[in-house]
Amino acid sequence: MRHVIKTDRDNLLLWESWGFDREMILNAAALSAGTAKPAAYMMGVLSRWKSDGIITKAEYEAAKAAGGAENAGWDKSRIEKHYSDLRHAAEDRAEKAEKICMTDPGYREISGKISALTRKLAFAEVNGDASAEDMNDELEGLEDEKERILSELGYTGEDLVPQYSCKLCGDTGYDDKGRPCLCMKRLLGEK
Repeated sequence: MRHVIKTDRDNLLLWESWGFDREMILNAAALSAGTAKPAAYMMGVLSRWKSDGIITKAEYEAAKAAGGAENAGWDKSRIEKHYSDLRHAAEDRAEKAEKICMTDPGYREISGKISALTRKLAFAEVNGDASAEDMNDELEGLEDEKERILSELGYTGEDLVPQYSCKLCGDTGYDDKGRPCLCMKRLLGEK
């Protein structure tokens, strides 16, 4: 099981902005269970549903009864595989860089401190704790130190997060409104 990353949180906010409630997101998660990259798979499922107007549980149930919800867009499996492969490659590069950096004791230590302080800061902000501002300053200092260590290791912070080939869609093939991205249109134009 992997840790939740910023991209996961961003995706959740995006899916909610599309109108999906938690139940619909969980339906997509159930469909993605067992796939190599469930988050990328979910993005494809939810993007297709949005594109097909399947936003609510009622719409999902109606499409499912008609045989459409799980299979919506599956005739595009080659395109979906293309985007899945792009996402996997970007995510794998970031994961490998992180693993290499974690072999360095200094990086490992600073990462642990940042993780612990981030959790502490989140609770402080939720509880309205006045020390949150000081923690924020401390966190910035730790992040600067992390960047310094990464630089010594020959990496940057960007190397540790997926660098997708399409900055518009994050290699999902769909824009933030659930429509086919420009990169998908180019891809289809080549076929």
